[in-house]
Amino acid sequence: MEDQPGFTHLARRFLLALAIVLGLALTPGAARWQPTVPVQAAPLLSGADLPMQAVSAGGHYTCALRSDGNLVCWGYNGQGQINVTALPAGLKYTQVSAGYTYTCGLHSDGTIACWGYNGPDPSTVPTLGAGLSYTQVSAGGQHACAKRSDGNIVCWGNDTNGQRTVPDPPAGLN
Repeated sequence: MEDQPGFTHLARRFLLALAIVLGLALTPGAARWQPTVPVQAAPLLSGADLPMQAVSAGGHYTCALRSDGNLVCWGYNGQGQINVTALPAGLKYTQVSAGYTYTCGLHSDGTIACWGYNGPDPSTVPTLGAGLSYTQVSAGGQHACAKRSDGNIVCWGNDTNGQRTVPDPPAGLN
């Protein structure tokens, strides 16, 4: 079967667009996308007035923990993932974890806030028992997990692949 003129033109345009999107320009000497090459940080993150303590990259966005305990996020905001939740009076953020389309922040009092979209039950962080706090949080694709002060791990969100089900430790280990 002979190529249809319209199809050939459309196929060429599609392949060129795909090559441009992937950074694989077809012109000799064109710049190529190199993920291992360091890039300059955005101007809002430079300078001595905004020292950063930690950074976490999510799906098409990034958040950083400033030394004053506040968070700054930038990039894609289709689900509200860069709209940092306001802190209650007297609290600071001590950790940030960026998921695919949501963000979780650990507060200085050991509580966690999550915002954006996290699939099923996105922002419902499990309630802590008396005398417990959270010490670490990690945001995944559509689920999050946190370490409690008693050393146990709890997870919430999507459980399609069992990612919320924390396995029991091997016999004899605590």
